[in-house]
Amino acid sequence: MLIGLAATTADGLDSLVDQRFGRCAYFVIVDPDTMEFRTLRNSGASAPKGACRQAADLIVDNGVEVVMAGNVGDGPLQTLSAAGVEVITGVSGAVGDAVKMYKGGSDSTESPDETGTGDKTGIISPPENDVEVSVINEQMEILDDEFRGVQRRLEEKK
Repeated sequence: MLIGLAATTADGLDSLVDQRFGRCAYFVIVDPDTMEFRTLRNSGASAPKGACRQAADLIVDNGVEVVMAGNVGDGPLQTLSAAGVEVITGVSGAVGDAVKMYKGGSDSTESPDETGTGDKTGIISPPENDVEVSVINEQMEILDDEFRGVQRRLEEKK
């Protein structure tokens, strides 16, 4: 089994879980039995359209059976569910910790949500301001890098 987690950085198990599925910078794909992992850049994260669909396709194409993120929108949720991928939302904290909690059965809500989509919630680290600030800072760094790249390309065209 493989678990795919939306991640803010390419730091593997130490990366923080991103609250955004389709626009996360990376996915960390983890084998929960061995804790071996690989990191995939979410190439669709900065796409003007279709980022969530591209992210869902990337997950499915890599044989992931469980997705964990802070939030997953309706479009990718339908795509993932149709492919038989279990979706768990409300996840925060470090990627490695989230996988360990999943393995330990800490996902407290087993029933589908009110939409009937099978979306689970429950692996939630206590909301800590430091974690949120860290996530925001990491996201800002990613956006800054992307912005500088766009500026360079624009300068080259002049």
